[in-house]
Amino acid sequence: KAHDRFRWNLLWQVFVLLGFYPFLAFWGRASIGVHATTVMLGVLNALFFTIGAISCWRYIGKMRRATEVDWSAMATEKYGQSAVAGIQQIFVLPAFKEPLDLLENTIQTVANQTVANTIVMVVSLEEKAPMHAETRAKLELKFGQSFSRFIVTMHPKGLEGEIPGACSNRNWGVRRSLQILEEEHGFKGD
Repeated sequence: KAHDRFRWNLLWQVFVLLGFYPFLAFWGRASIGVHATTVMLGVLNALFFTIGAISCWRYIGKMRRATEVDWSAMATEKYGQSAVAGIQQIFVLPAFKEPLDLLENTIQTVANQTVANTIVMVVSLEEKAPMHAETRAKLELKFGQSFSRFIVTMHPKGLEGEIPGACSNRNWGVRRSLQILEEEHGFKGD
């Protein structure tokens, strides 16, 4: 219950600090201080907004330049074709109650990538989710041949010491898929 108290304290501080702040302007000696504080807060707000806007534009520029680089050719030149061809990527998609068409669209987007043949696609479904067996069967049928390997895992309900959620589901998907790859292909992941 500490989080409830913490949130209430923050709300109370905002209410006290901002709620009574305008009323200080009616007090004779405080009105100059209120005006100066208001101007200073406005200047700081504008400064932080400007810094944020500049940072966003710099990031957009970096991303634009990064999309123009042929990373595959650069890696091949630096490490050689055999090393680049041996790279496998694991993409883990945790899912609980997402509609089947949303999962299919998401997975299809990954399958459309030029490197889809190097991707081990892992969909980690929750065992407690409704219709998980049907979802698993449909996804395996549709995407079974679209990737280097397509794995659907079922995150068991109620594991001891585990907090339910997307993170534990993702963690289960990674651990289970590495176990499957090791059993089937002797895969040792880094």
